[in-house]
Amino acid sequence: MRRLPTIGQMDARCVMSNGDVASGLSERLWIARFLVENHDRLRARLQRRLRGKLHVAVDIDDIMSSTLRRVDDLARQGRVRAVSEAQLCSLFATVAHNVAMARLRTIRMENRFREAERANGLGVSIDSDSLAGITCVMAHVTDDVDREILDLKRRGLQVRQIALVLRRREAGVFKRWERLRNTIRCRWGNEPIPGQSPRGTKPTSNLPTKGAQGEPKAKFL
Repeated sequence: MRRLPTIGQMDARCVMSNGDVASGLSERLWIARFLVENHDRLRARLQRRLRGKLHVAVDIDDIMSSTLRRVDDLARQGRVRAVSEAQLCSLFATVAHNVAMARLRTIRMENRFREAERANGLGVSIDSDSLAGITCVMAHVTDDVDREILDLKRRGLQVRQIALVLRRREAGVFKRWERLRNTIRCRWGNEPIPGQSPRGTKPTSNLPTKGAQGEPKAKFL
């Protein structure tokens, strides 16, 4: 079966007539066609929604391209339940809002991290091998705050410092970290955490190490 073009590969030559939908054109291509035909209108609407501080903080073209990719991914996975153009517009707006807010959270966290580093001399260095390993673990964590805590742990920060960067109470961050650490340990049990080399071989990442009882343990746990 010929693979359908992605959003980035679509152009005017890929756009088919409305009658093709009724004749069995896949839902994904129908959605892609709608996004291509309405690209400028959707971008203008997105730009209006991202007014003010959010518009200054994020790049409109970056948000637009990321949103198009995510909507296409949803269509490819058969997770789009839109049956009208109005519903597709609503879906696009929802995905775009989520993408923009995720970008904004990342920007704010990076700014807070830099502020805390300047004010408190955290002196954190990022290990490239640990970075690759922690990315595997973070793929299984969906909560935004948990991901921020993992990311800062990866950079070598302690709970007190993480609370400072995230502007949260230290006790709350500690509870989240304790729960997150236990979840990671329970999830993999005696299986290697993704990124860990088989026993007897030289580890390819500094992230996973062996605990005292022989159980797999991430470097930051």
